[in-house]
Amino acid sequence: MVGTAERLPAAGDFDMVVEHPNNFGPPMVRLAVFDSSGVILDQRVVVINYDIAVDASEPRIVTFETESDVLDEAALANGSARLNVTWDVANRLPDSNLVFEQVLEGGRIVSAELPRPNVWVPSQGEGQLAPVLPGAGMPVRLQMRVVDMVDGATLAEVALPPIPVEESVAPVVVEEPTGQEDSAPVDVTQPAPVIVMFTAAPEIVGRGDTVTVTWDVRNAQDIGVWLLEPGGPLSQAAPDPAAGSWTITLPEFYVDSATFMLYVTGLDGSQIQDSLTVDVICPFSYFFGPTSESLTCPETNVTSVQAAFQSFQNGYMIWRADTSDIYVLYNSGLVNRYKDSWQGEILYFDQEAPEGVYRPDRGFGKVWIENPQVRAGLGWATDFEQGYTMRYQRSGDVKYARLYMDMPDGSVIYLVENTWKFLGQ
Repeated sequence: MVGTAERLPAAGDFDMVVEHPNNFGPPMVRLAVFDSSGVILDQRVVVINYDIAVDASEPRIVTFETESDVLDEAALANGSARLNVTWDVANRLPDSNLVFEQVLEGGRIVSAELPRPNVWVPSQGEGQLAPVLPGAGMPVRLQMRVVDMVDGATLAEVALPPIPVEESVAPVVVEEPTGQEDSAPVDVTQPAPVIVMFTAAPEIVGRGDTVTVTWDVRNAQDIGVWLLEPGGPLSQAAPDPAAGSWTITLPEFYVDSATFMLYVTGLDGSQIQDSLTVDVICPFSYFFGPTSESLTCPETNVTSVQAAFQSFQNGYMIWRADTSDIYVLYNSGLVNRYKDSWQGEILYFDQEAPEGVYRPDRGFGKVWIENPQVRAGLGWATDFEQGYTMRYQRSGDVKYARLYMDMPDGSVIYLVENTWKFLGQ
């Protein structure tokens, strides 16, 4: 069993505690057979669906509380204000999530959440919210909602009592005039820039959906708002930073999240920045089930195609019927790709295979015979060519996308440019 030294028998049963996967999917259990080197020989995945009664009670927010009774105006203005809250939700549905928001002047709603690694929020817990400065004389109003992630409907909602804002008064120093006509010029210090607000709505979107980014900056001489490419580089800039908002349709290659950056140069010349991330719902899952590695959302759903496979002394060959590609996989981890150009002709090779090994034939044989580096790298075939139905899937990575495919024995490999590995190694 994973995480223990216990080995399961070839046939049997055992009891296990099913834990919540901390995501929007049901729990899944994988049974895998490994060889002594850790390579997966076969595996099966069982999905444990949630039992939702037809007459189940409506979701209900049992508690949403804070011990803070006042917030500092300066901290709200510079973005450093934090509010500790606790919550408890009952009768929660699997496809729902919790959102924490602030209601500003005029009823405008912005997120009060800090960035976190997982979109899914547990039904019970405690954490920090990051409210911003509301309108003049207004208290901070915070609310919590249970939201259906499928259609965006609000299933339950509750608000904290309004929290008053405590005014921060900075001391003012007034210099008396000297009466001298030729006094030195006064050095007027410009105020530092302040990011009052930087939000995105909605915070969770589908692939290719539209996002509106909103910002409010004080004491600035220059503002720049950028959408980052997956992986970090700046991609698109807001066409009119002075407008305070930017509505953009996310390209399809944002498969997990989209990050926006706000750059501000103040009147005093100092620079500050902030970032926010919009989570993108992943509509697909990988055919091989969960792994210990955190993977990018698949580009598409799993596809099946007719394929052929042959093992060699130092690697493998795989052929795909849909693309006529032949992959030469060396045990060194390198990959060569060739197009299948065999047209049914008889293949000749002036050397007989030693006993116990074979010379490849057909498309594999043509690649093997015509390319000395393939022969030298793979050696002789250790078994005959066999056909099978391959499952394959491409990851959504913009750079270094992985092409996952399975072998006849059920083991899964992935290709990245000119390299390959077994999944899990």
